[in-house]
Amino acid sequence: MTDASTLAMRRPTASHAERSPMRVQAPPMEGRGVQLRRVTPGDYEFLYWLATARETGFRWRYRGMTPSPEEFTRTLWDGIFAQFIVAGGDGTPIGLVMAYGAHPRDGYVYLGAVAVPDEIGTGRLVVGTIVFIEYLFAVGSFRKIYLEAPEFNISQFGHGLHRYCSEEARLHDHEWYGDRWWDLVTLAIYRERWRTDGARLVRYALGDPAVDPQRPRREAGDGG
Repeated sequence: MTDASTLAMRRPTASHAERSPMRVQAPPMEGRGVQLRRVTPGDYEFLYWLATARETGFRWRYRGMTPSPEEFTRTLWDGIFAQFIVAGGDGTPIGLVMAYGAHPRDGYVYLGAVAVPDEIGTGRLVVGTIVFIEYLFAVGSFRKIYLEAPEFNISQFGHGLHRYCSEEARLHDHEWYGDRWWDLVTLAIYRERWRTDGARLVRYALGDPAVDPQRPRREAGDGG
């Protein structure tokens, strides 16, 4: 016979209910004016163009080299944890976000993002990147997300980038471009800091109507 005290002991606690699978939500894939969609073979021509275009080719991955389409396709997924096309509301591709070099045991992964030339400076890739950061923190037990890039690339993310990142490393005069040497900078987005300092930015990117559209854009630097 089961008495009332036994039933009370078996009753799920609030914390147990909060962890119930019924309350788990899918990671974010849409933001203010953008959406993340999976990469398919139909995107390979667009991505090859993006990797070799004059305005973006020297900044991303191959740094001005021009691999064959076959080599590009063969290595497109090497070391990738996740990558998505960033598309506008009408589905037009505006860039790519990727996570690579993941170390689940140690809790970190590297982040990369590239926009089509016409989107540089519009801020839409920044929104897509914020959505992607939320995706990564949701699906992976990452403590931090690294951004590693030549110094001339960092400015694309806006002057407000250091509000949400910490510089962990700087290799001086490490990268050559434009008849000079540039530092290679490693920035880190920490999960705990992102949840506090980046909260308003995330709410804006995810389309919260209560957030002033201009303030987060100014804070992020409205980069692309």
